[in-house]
Amino acid sequence: MKKYTNSNNDEFSSIKNIVEEIINDNKADLSNKFTYELIKNSWTTIIGSIVGETLPDRLTNGTLYVACNTQGLINTLHFYKKEIIKNINSLFKDDIKVTDIKFFFKSMNSQK
Repeated sequence: MKKYTNSNNDEFSSIKNIVEEIINDNKADLSNKFTYELIKNSWTTIIGSIVGETLPDRLTNGTLYVACNTQGLINTLHFYKKEIIKNINSLFKDDIKVTDIKFFFKSMNSQK
């Protein structure tokens, strides 16, 4: 666990400073989680009819990881990657910026 100190390198610091430091340390992670939830909730609008065959898995540093039910679908989606990124970014305007998508295989039979 990270040890929080004040500018004098003392082990004691005000609660306000500690809370601010924790928030700043976790801001990017919280933003990614919030953005991921927005994408996940809008996935049908973004991807269309193949929604049951794909599932957004996580968002890390602008890269969206998408689970796909078959390897053939992964190959097909690579052709549409730029269009999917454009759909996401235009749907959310400046609130979300996805720069890449990585597709991977994951069996989704148990999730249906």
